[in-house]
Amino acid sequence: MYYKRRPELIIFVEESFRAYRSLADRYDHLSTELQNANNTIASVCPDRVPYMDEDDDDGSPRTPRKMPGGFKPNPPNLSNVQNVPNVPKVPKPPLKDLKSVITTATKKLNDKKTSTTASKAPKSGLSRKEAIEEVDKLQKQILALQTVKEFLKSSYDNSIAKYWETEGQITELQERVSNLQDELGEGVVNVIDDEDARRLMAQQALKSCQDALA
Repeated sequence: MYYKRRPELIIFVEESFRAYRSLADRYDHLSTELQNANNTIASVCPDRVPYMDEDDDDGSPRTPRKMPGGFKPNPPNLSNVQNVPNVPKVPKPPLKDLKSVITTATKKLNDKKTSTTASKAPKSGLSRKEAIEEVDKLQKQILALQTVKEFLKSSYDNSIAKYWETEGQITELQERVSNLQDELGEGVVNVIDDEDARRLMAQQALKSCQDALA
């Protein structure tokens, strides 16, 4: 087979796969950070911050968190689920979900009666003012991470699709080369010159980078 005589092509494909794998690991890391931020918000102000569902992208079973007594979590919002586009685009931030979180927290704060006694510090050790500031800070971090996460997911899905499409094209071309070589006979072998091979690979690598930045 042609690719057996061109080990640099195999190395090129392996490096591309490792790059895609690294992108997938980065995506998983961001998902974990996002969930940790949600848990922190729930621990800081459990009576003000509504329940946030965990990310269901990986489809794995999860154990639900214990919520404060009398609190009923809202059902997961699936209105933002969309098909992955063919070309990676910066996704729109999940403003609807964030607005629901902030609105619910504000409503609970306004409806709560003002206590005449000094407010007790929550379990986190923060004062009421510090807790409110911490919630606002964490919500902004969640929004930023969610935006990056959606962009990475879109880029990762499109990269994987492109990878397998390229792999199929390589296999198809290799089979055609093998069939033609069988027709020509074992004594006829046409190997690409090393200089030409390096030039072609450099041109294609540059084109791939330009397409990724476009």
